[in-house]
Order: sequence, then C-alpha cells, then structure tokens
Amino acid sequence: MSNPLHRLRAVIDNWASSQVVRVALFGSSMAHEEWDALLTSAYTDLRPRIVKVWRVREADVLVIHGPLTPLSWQALHRWLANRPTPQTPLMAVGPELVLNEQGFLRGPTGEWSEVQVSHWLADHPPAPRDLWKAVSCALESRHV
Repeated sequence: MSNPLHRLRAVIDNWASSQVVRVALFGSSMAHEEWDALLTSAYTDLRPRIVKVWRVREADVLVIHGPLTPLSWQALHRWLANRPTPQTPLMAVGPELVLNEQGFLRGPTGEWSEVQVSHWLADHPPAPRDLWKAVSCALESRHV
C-alpha cells in the first residue's frame, strides 16, 4: 500500500508542469480582494497555477468564502446550481463558516444544509501552501 503523501505528490507531479487550476470564488468583494492578494508571488513557484475565474461552469474547484447572510445563502444555492458537475470539488475558506462532521454547511439561521464541502480551511486568510494543499486534495478526491 502506497503512502498517501507519495500518492498526492505523484498526482500533482503528473500535471504540475502545465496545468492551470481554475477556481471560482463565492464571497463578498472583500473576499475577492483578499483572494487576489493571495495569488501573488507566494504562489509563483507552486505548480500548477491557480487562477480565479468568474463563471462557475469554467471552474475546476469552487470556493465559498464566509460569512454568509440569508440573502447570500440564497445566492449561493443559485451559484451552486450552475456547477459543472456534482463532483466538482467544493471548498470553504474562513472561520465564519461552520461545518458538521460530514462536511455539511450550517446556514445563516443555524440549520444544517445539503451543501457538502470537501475541504475547509478555517484560517483567514489561509497560508498559500495550505490553500494549495487543499486545492490539490480537492482535485485528487474528484478523480478517485
């Protein structure tokens, strides 16, 4: 049985030289500004490159950036309805988002939703290496 770390490294190395990972971000304008700030020189030596896209259907990974209000909760459901496939990985970023043990998001009024997240980064903002590791894991879990 292979070591999971070696397996992850092998998956990354297979497409690391040329792959661009397209990420769609759901969040406030501040979240978009923070995300853009993360995609700076700290990422330049990481492969594949992470780029932000505006159309959900173009994304390899979907990211929800908290906090969520009742109005944004409704918008999130419409946004997720446009995801390319149900298997498109969904990540959550930020301590404002609450997940249960199965990875389901808590709505803004306290109810558990049907929105299941595959990876959650509670740090705000996440460290570049942590973000890249989560994106890599999300992509790997999609192909398993």
